[in-house]
Amino acid sequence: ANTLGNYALFLMQQQRYDKAAEQYERAIAVSPEDANDLGNYAKLLFVQGNRTKAIEMLERSEKYQENWPDGLSLELAFYRYAHCQPQPITLLKKLMVDGIPSNLMNLEDNVRCAEQDGHSNPALLAALAKVISYNEPIEILEQFPEWSEAND
Repeated sequence: ANTLGNYALFLMQQQRYDKAAEQYERAIAVSPEDANDLGNYAKLLFVQGNRTKAIEMLERSEKYQENWPDGLSLELAFYRYAHCQPQPITLLKKLMVDGIPSNLMNLEDNVRCAEQDGHSNPALLAALAKVISYNEPIEILEQFPEWSEAND
């Protein structure tokens, strides 16, 4: 399953989304509790506009994530905030302030899709992605009232 998931991720990075989806389906059939593959598949499904199935995969990934590094928690919290509006930013802020390391995943596709879907604060979402993906300083988020006012 690990090889299938890695290959799916490779295909996704090349924007060969349909082929990547096929590989994620195969990987999840072999290992249905692999939180990493489930989370990556959720990301892909959000990008493809398949919101219902994406949320299902996101919820399954959240269910099984306890055996994975904290970076997966950060990634899943970002997807939930980006694509499941209205969603408070509280959990995402807590993970970021606590210094949970990211997997340095590229989130630009998710930002673009969330903006097209009418996200309530696309500028904040883009800034969050920069902090998570490119290690921009977290202080850049202080300019956004939603971030500053969130309880962490």
